[in-house]
Amino acid sequence: MYNPDCRDDNTIQYFGTTSRGTKVGFSKLVTEVDHIICTGGIVHHFFSGFGGGRKAMLPGVAAYETIRHNHSMMFDPNAVIGRLEGNPVYHDQVEGTEMCRPSFLINVVLDEEKRFLAVYAGDYIEAHKEACKMVDKVYGAEVKKEADLVIASCGGFPKDINVYQLQKTMDNAWCAVREGGVVIILGECCEGSGSAQYEKMMKEHRTPDGIEAALRQNFEIGAHKAYAVTRLMKKAEFILVSCMEPDFAQMLLFTPAKTIDEALKLAFAKLGPNPSITLMPMGAITVPLNAKPTK
Repeated sequence: MYNPDCRDDNTIQYFGTTSRGTKVGFSKLVTEVDHIICTGGIVHHFFSGFGGGRKAMLPGVAAYETIRHNHSMMFDPNAVIGRLEGNPVYHDQVEGTEMCRPSFLINVVLDEEKRFLAVYAGDYIEAHKEACKMVDKVYGAEVKKEADLVIASCGGFPKDINVYQLQKTMDNAWCAVREGGVVIILGECCEGSGSAQYEKMMKEHRTPDGIEAALRQNFEIGAHKAYAVTRLMKKAEFILVSCMEPDFAQMLLFTPAKTIDEALKLAFAKLGPNPSITLMPMGAITVPLNAKPTK
């Protein structure tokens, strides 16, 4: 087992440039073999649609600049959770992977206890697409109407180990809350933010719009998480129940709370005593589908 260094160009073989301008390079540990077999599990992904499939190659064993340019497409309005067709991040990943095409794919869909629900094998594109249909059935939850208040738990360690991981729960809760509503996130975040680049971006640019403008000018992996988190805060207030110091949580633009009771008091003060509520006990892996905006 090897962990390639994506920043060491001496270990990278370059193949060309995609139609979207991504210079494609992969680790020579992968390119200098007879067969490439992609493995892994498939879950929803907040801007490339779904994990698995081509992601074992790009970003999995790709050069840093390949990953950086590909991920910079996350600003596109079609780069959203649960969408492959029309998603520029996905299509760029496939186009790049085609330059060093894998021989075979083995991907799995797991339940929340990491038990096998299904195994998909074959062509790395077609088998992956079939597996994504299964992921929607297992982890997609129909939500008929956006709620005033969403209360979401990450689902425990390690899904709430830091804000970098907790953002997945935020994204899913965002799909279920109305404009101007409130989301309460339960996540310990014992490791804080989880990224020095993310913290640096938050300290230098104090608003969601400022963060987006800075990243559009100079996109950086790690710092991109600042955009991923704060763009969600334009729609709703996010109250975070964690072990982080309140000042630190506020620096990350959360409303901090030490307990769920404190969080509920804050939410009810804003929404009134009888808001509509959606509960998400496994928020990191549950993706609301078909939610209609409330008037």
